[in-house]
Amino acid sequence: MENSKPITTYERKPFTFHIYSDRVVVIDNGPFNLKLERSAKINEMKEATTFKFFGIEMIKIKGLNGSDLLKVRIEPHDIEKCVRQINDLIREKHELSYGVDPFIQINFSLLGGSEIPIDPGEKCKVIFSNNLISLESKRSTFKINLTHVHDLEIGGPGEVRTDAGMIGGGFGIDGAIAGIGIASVINALTAKNTVNTVLKIDWEGGEVFLHTSEFNPETLRLKLSNTFTTIKALKNRVSNDIVLQLERLILMKNAGQLTDFQFEQAKEKLFEVNQ
Repeated sequence: MENSKPITTYERKPFTFHIYSDRVVVIDNGPFNLKLERSAKINEMKEATTFKFFGIEMIKIKGLNGSDLLKVRIEPHDIEKCVRQINDLIREKHELSYGVDPFIQINFSLLGGSEIPIDPGEKCKVIFSNNLISLESKRSTFKINLTHVHDLEIGGPGEVRTDAGMIGGGFGIDGAIAGIGIASVINALTAKNTVNTVLKIDWEGGEVFLHTSEFNPETLRLKLSNTFTTIKALKNRVSNDIVLQLERLILMKNAGQLTDFQFEQAKEKLFEVNQ
């Protein structure tokens, strides 16, 4: 039986947002006294995040498959508290139901890259969570939002003989490895290791190459399956987001909330942002 009383209620026209222990409910008080009610169960959620729609910060709740379940607008000073509250409920529900650890932590050495405050050869732990990839060394921390990630690529020969040495061959990403002189760094790092796996993270604004001896390429790919799935879902959802946002603009125009000129401007910006 569903709980009848919400834990918290947030309001900002046209939305009323109820949070229950097992679900959330969004009531969209639209024009002409029309009310649209949408809900989602906590155990079907992956995470709550924020995003901006034409400069307005809103909350987005994602499903386990990476798709968008709900979007809602509340008062700006309540957003951080609301997101934290939902994510706490999600984490609690998943831990109780499945014993799921939402974080994967792997030890890497940085080989090279761009736009990152960690030096080649420096050791770091890389944490893969529901919405972030976080690289943490002794000196600094660098976070990459999964919405900005273009691609992950895993390569390497896997297990090799001790002191065998490497010249960049055998990697699926060998061209880039050779191009930035990574092979010599790998040689220095792997003199006593028997596993060589390289992970390339390509994101909006930079890229980084990381080396690990904890997993061979096939095992690392399986371990990061959820991250790969999330990135793929984020790419696929863009077209769906455009349709939903365009429908919202049409409703606002038909209700007289936007002039023809404002509608065309908003539509152009929508396609420009999602291009």
